[in-house]
Amino acid sequence: HDVADLLVGDRLGPRWPPTIALPPQVLDRYTGRYRIDAPGPIVAVMGDAIEIRRDGERLVAKGKQGEAEIFPETETEFHSKAGPVRITFVLGEGGVPAQAIVTLMGLREFHITRLP
Repeated sequence: HDVADLLVGDRLGPRWPPTIALPPQVLDRYTGRYRIDAPGPIVAVMGDAIEIRRDGERLVAKGKQGEAEIFPETETEFHSKAGPVRITFVLGEGGVPAQAIVTLMGLREFHITRLP
């Protein structure tokens, strides 16, 4: 811990993991629609699918609750600053993900499957 965290950490806001820049061709491999494979209560809140699209040099995820930028930590791990969500893409043939693992609040995990 550093001194600032100990004294005013609760007033500084959340600390986000460091991000990296990824080239557009890497971001493009993640774009598409993904079916949410989760229990009913999660689908009721998030919807049954997520669309991921590239907007310039960033990725945006859109679901039932709106859209949010997702920030790359590594070539396959992304997080949202709009909520406690992490997406880990599982690369398949040709480096294209067929699915991803979504982690909510660091506790609850479920899969999303890429739709054709």
